[in-house]
Amino acid sequence: MSAEVQTEPVFKVGPLRVLFEVPYDRGTIPLRNFDVTRDGQTFVFVTGTSGREWRQVNVALGWTAGLLQLAAPTAR
Repeated sequence: MSAEVQTEPVFKVGPLRVLFEVPYDRGTIPLRNFDVTRDGQTFVFVTGTSGREWRQVNVALGWTAGLLQLAAPTAR
């Protein structure tokens, strides 16, 4: 849901409107199937049609250091 908000001269909230309709889980500790990007502009959903439950979660640690090595300019 979304609503326009006005803060001046007084606080006022406009009518609610639906942004999208996607089946989602409100959050199953410790995992949920949705998130919002850091800039707050994009919603991300994990969806599946297989009907299978998750049995494994892979976590990559230290991936930013590897990415920085790949992106570093070469010294010549």
